[in-house]
Amino acid sequence: MRRKLKEELRLRSDHLCGLVADLFLCEAVYSNRQTTVIRGAPRVPPDMLEEFANARLNPEGYRATFEGVEGRYTLTIKSGRTVATFPWLNIGLFVLTVISVLFTAALNSSGEALFDDWSLIWSGLPFTFWLLLILLLHELGHYTFSRLRGVDVSLPYFIPAPFFFILGTLGAVIKSRSPIRNRKDLMDVAAAGPIAGFIVAIPAIIIGLARSEIVPSAGLGGFFLGDSLLFRILSQVMIGPLPDGMDVALDPIAFAGWVGLLVTMLNLLPVGSLDGGHIAYAVLGKGQRFLGFATVVVLFSLSFWWPGWLIWGAIALLMGPVHPPTLFDEIPVGPGRRLIAVICLIIFILCFIPIPFMGTP
Repeated sequence: MRRKLKEELRLRSDHLCGLVADLFLCEAVYSNRQTTVIRGAPRVPPDMLEEFANARLNPEGYRATFEGVEGRYTLTIKSGRTVATFPWLNIGLFVLTVISVLFTAALNSSGEALFDDWSLIWSGLPFTFWLLLILLLHELGHYTFSRLRGVDVSLPYFIPAPFFFILGTLGAVIKSRSPIRNRKDLMDVAAAGPIAGFIVAIPAIIIGLARSEIVPSAGLGGFFLGDSLLFRILSQVMIGPLPDGMDVALDPIAFAGWVGLLVTMLNLLPVGSLDGGHIAYAVLGKGQRFLGFATVVVLFSLSFWWPGWLIWGAIALLMGPVHPPTLFDEIPVGPGRRLIAVICLIIFILCFIPIPFMGTP
């Protein structure tokens, strides 16, 4: 099947290069299911190439976009013909994740009483709605910009988890079936997810803090959550200073927002194939490797304060701290996308939690 697909892509690439041969010199070609990227040089005035190419390609169901930066040119040809299949697996996993998160949230809030009164299952609905909304919009941010930039990706795959896992889910992933064309596209695809999730987490925290209760610290059991800079600021605004011996029993919606900040922060770690690794490579290019290895060292160092960082350090090391190159690495990202990288760095700082979970003091 894979060999057949490669042959089909090769034939399509040859066909498209032949259609525009008198307009654009084909030096290198990359194709996936939806997009063909041709690297080369225009044989007609550059400002007229896109119009001429579309006049040639549109009747065959294709649309061309021309880019040129300092003598480096690409002609991106997208197919308007798609073969849609119903995403049974994606929907099935999402339904299972809703069930697992709902059950876990209800069990966390109601305890064993849930098994005697199943109507208590709905007590987990606020947490489930907000957590899955944050995760869904994070992944849809990646999906939307991947499609806009001609990257062949799947719909999100949500991962349900057993009830003893505190969240009921291990998050969601999108499978990329093609490499990224250049560092500009890499920046757009990578940054869209954490920015979207971060934006949704903020109202969840504000709404949840307004619903939270101030109780004696001695009456709280279980574990305590560490504060990020943003969560502390929002807590001061919504609740204010706490009297001695008092603490906040977080409403489930606020907890969902807190998890959203934690997920955003972890995804923005500048290693490997995490969003932060994509963003760092988009800005630094091959210089990202030094930041990636430095991040692994920092994660292992932080494990002296919270053992969970040891796991994340191992994950970062196993996935590979170094980001792979894009197809056309030499095309710069430009100042606008560098600003997006700065925004993502600020988000990372606002969301960073040195010690996410603590035992009862």
